[in-house]
Amino acid sequence: MRTEDLEEPLIKLKIGPQKEEITVLVDTEATRSTVRKLPQGCEVSHEHVPIIGVKGEVFQVPVIKNVQIELDDKFRLNDLVLIPEADNNLLGRDLRIALGIKITPCKGNFKIYSLTEEDNFEISNTVWYTGEAGKLNIQPISVEIQNPEIPIRVKQYPIALEGRKGLKP
Repeated sequence: MRTEDLEEPLIKLKIGPQKEEITVLVDTEATRSTVRKLPQGCEVSHEHVPIIGVKGEVFQVPVIKNVQIELDDKFRLNDLVLIPEADNNLLGRDLRIALGIKITPCKGNFKIYSLTEEDNFEISNTVWYTGEAGKLNIQPISVEIQNPEIPIRVKQYPIALEGRKGLKP
């Protein structure tokens, strides 16, 4: 999936056992993915999670457990949050990471990319972590204490006599 120059980052997902197609708004600030209506064949669990809404108020919403989600050729099981009052279905950080979706702002619009196996091979091996120390050609910073014979002490938390007695074993 490579979507070019969208005014709003909208994508289509197939969710639930019936593979119901829904449109979701890719929300870079949302932690969890949400749906406005219960997908066919799914059940709401007894678990509720706190959500901070647009107005900044915290409220409890039900969770739909282990929903099958499909995007192109990627399948994932993920929990969704049911919020019927929401304006849009939201694709949060949880599913963006699981499905390998990247969103990039570009000239006032958005580009959405889905990382594929071919993309993994196109990435240069030099960008991956190797576990070796860096090889910068600079001198390390050297710090010398002016009077090393005088220990440096800074009293951080003054404790009253009663408190010191209480700390003794």
